[in-house]
Amino acid sequence: MPEAGAQRTCRGHVLAKSASSQDSSDIVEGLCGANCRHNFFPTWEGVDDVYPKELLEEYTRKDAYSYNGKKMSEYEATQVQRKIERNIRKWQREFITMEAAGQDTTFSSVKLKQWRGIETDFLLQTGLKEQSVNRTITGFRTSQAGRSSWTAKRGFSLDRYGNRIIDTIERSVGAKSKNYRIYNPITGDYTSLAEGTVITQPKNHVMAGKGRDRQIDCIDWLVDKHGGNPVEWTKEKGFGYVEDEYGEIRRVELHWYHEPTVGRVEMKIKDRDGEIYLDD
Repeated sequence: MPEAGAQRTCRGHVLAKSASSQDSSDIVEGLCGANCRHNFFPTWEGVDDVYPKELLEEYTRKDAYSYNGKKMSEYEATQVQRKIERNIRKWQREFITMEAAGQDTTFSSVKLKQWRGIETDFLLQTGLKEQSVNRTITGFRTSQAGRSSWTAKRGFSLDRYGNRIIDTIERSVGAKSKNYRIYNPITGDYTSLAEGTVITQPKNHVMAGKGRDRQIDCIDWLVDKHGGNPVEWTKEKGFGYVEDEYGEIRRVELHWYHEPTVGRVEMKIKDRDGEIYLDD
């Protein structure tokens, strides 16, 4: 976010303030306005500027810092740092909330670990110092941090969409590798997931069955065909990759039924108004 013009004008200089002049501190975009971390203090006429001109130029130099190949000023770099810190605090709050409610904290733990890794990489590349006071919320103590780290270690990886990876479709070497039989509602045929890809799931992936108010309509048919405990079955959604008619790998939404002792069965591609590919 670019720095507000009033802040750039005021920074490092002596300001005149009188009853007849507009108070810049009352301007949302001005000095001490929203999200402004500048401040001001009394000075006396004849005293030199607090900040030398050379130092002010260093603050605004566009190539002062570099992150992932992008040049940025000190202000721009600190804004990126603030964004990272906000996300760390966000997932700390999520962890505390889910733990207090007795819910699974794996997702929030993995996301927290992910953003801490981004922070570490950012600080190494830019040379900026860690601002621990900005990245920890009240109530997230050492014990919570320890439990979160342990949960993340035994948790799962995330794809670039933020969904957890639950299975990998290995490439066939000699014998055919594990795959799934998937129904395509557009063609009416069955296909398989593309080799070398993954199946992922969003945070709220259970649509019906165990843990949900909505029950599975075809539960009797599932138990008759596949077995398993009727109360353990769930209907779930996720994402996977299939090859289209041109051999291109395309991302699709998948629905299936799951029971711990049976696994994932009756997998099909979600049809949305005649379209099945999510990367169009």
